Amino acid sequence: MKRMHTIDRELRAGKFPNCSTLAKDLDTSSKTIQRDINYMTLMLKAPIAYDNKARGFYYTEEWLFFPSSYFNELDAESLLATRAVLSQYEGAPYYVDICAALDKVLRNFPPAKKERHLLDVYSFAQASAALPDTELFRMLEGAIRNQLKVRFRYESLRNGAASQRTVHPYRLHLAEDTWYLVAFCELRKGLRLFILRNIKELEVLDGHYRPDAGFDIDGYLQTRMFLFIEGGGKHTVRIRFSERFADYVRHRRWHPSQELAANTDGSIILSMNVDAYDVVACWIMQFGTGAEVLEPAGLRKRVVRESRAIPGLYDTNDRVSNHALQEEQEQERNKE
Repeated sequence: MKRMHTIDRELRAGKFPNCSTLAKDLDTSSKTIQRDINYMTLMLKAPIAYDNKARGFYYTEEWLFFPSSYFNELDAESLLATRAVLSQYEGAPYYVDICAALDKVLRNFPPAKKERHLLDVYSFAQASAALPDTELFRMLEGAIRNQLKVRFRYESLRNGAASQRTVHPYRLHLAEDTWYLVAFCELRKGLRLFILRNIKELEVLDGHYRPDAGFDIDGYLQTRMFLFIEGGGKHTVRIRFSERFADYVRHRRWHPSQELAANTDGSIILSMNVDAYDVVACWIMQFGTGAEVLEPAGLRKRVVRESRAIPGLYDTNDRVSNHALQEEQEQERNKE
C-alpha cells in the first residue's frame, strides 16, 4: 500500500513515472511496480495510461486514491457524523487517538457535492458526562487487562459513608452521563457498580483474579434500570400512568423485564422487576400526579412520604390547592 501511495503521488504531480524510475526510488523491482500499477488499474479502477512520448504513466482524469476508491460520499458523511458525536467526549480516554485516526481517513475522501449534508439533517445533543481522572482511568484499564485486583476507598452515593473495597475489576462502563467500574467486590461478596468519581486512593495490587467465565457483563448491565444504586433482591414494581403520560411511557424501553397493560380509561400499567426500588421512587415522582405506585407497598409508602415532605421545602405563599393544580395541568394539556 505504501508503494501505491508513492505511485499515486508521482502520477498526481504529473512527473510521468515509469516502472524503472519508481523501482529505483522504492528499492524494488520493475516487475513489482508493474504489478502495483496493474492492481490500481484493474482493482481500484484507477485511470492510469502510458504516454509513449513522455515514456511514463499519467492519470487520464481526476482520481482520488484510497480510501475514496472503496467508499462513497454517504460513507464520508457517516464518518463525519461519527466525528461530530465523538466531539462530545473531548477529554475522555482515547479521544485524541480515535479523532486522529478518523481525520486521517477523512482527508482522503472526495469533497462533498451535495448542497445539504448529513449534519444539516441530524444534530446531536452535547453529552454532560463528567470526565474521569486520566490517571485513575489508566490504572483501572491496566488492572482489567492484566486481571489484577485493586483496592480503594469508596464514598457511597446513598449515604456518603466511606469504606475500603478490594475488587476484581471487569469493565469500565459509560451510561447515563456517568463512568462506572463493573467489579466483583470482596467485601459485599458480589458484583457491584462503582462510580469512578467516588473512587479515592486507588491502588493496583499484585494479586491476580480469575474472572467468572459464565458471567455475562452485558446481560448484567441491561437488567439495571438505575446503575448507581447497589441492588438487593428483585422487586416486582407496578405503576399506573395516567392518559397524559401513557403515550410517552408506552414508546420507551425502561427495563428489559417491562410489561405494559392498557386500561379502558386511557391509562396504562407498567410492570417490571428491579433490584433497587428505592431509587425508582425518585423516577416516579417526576411524573407528579400522572403516576401512581400500585405495588410494592414499601415503594408506595416511600413515594407518599416524599410527596408529603415536599411542601415543607416551600413558603406558604408558594403552595397551591389541589383544585388550582388540576386547572394548571389541564391548561398545560390544552397547549400540547
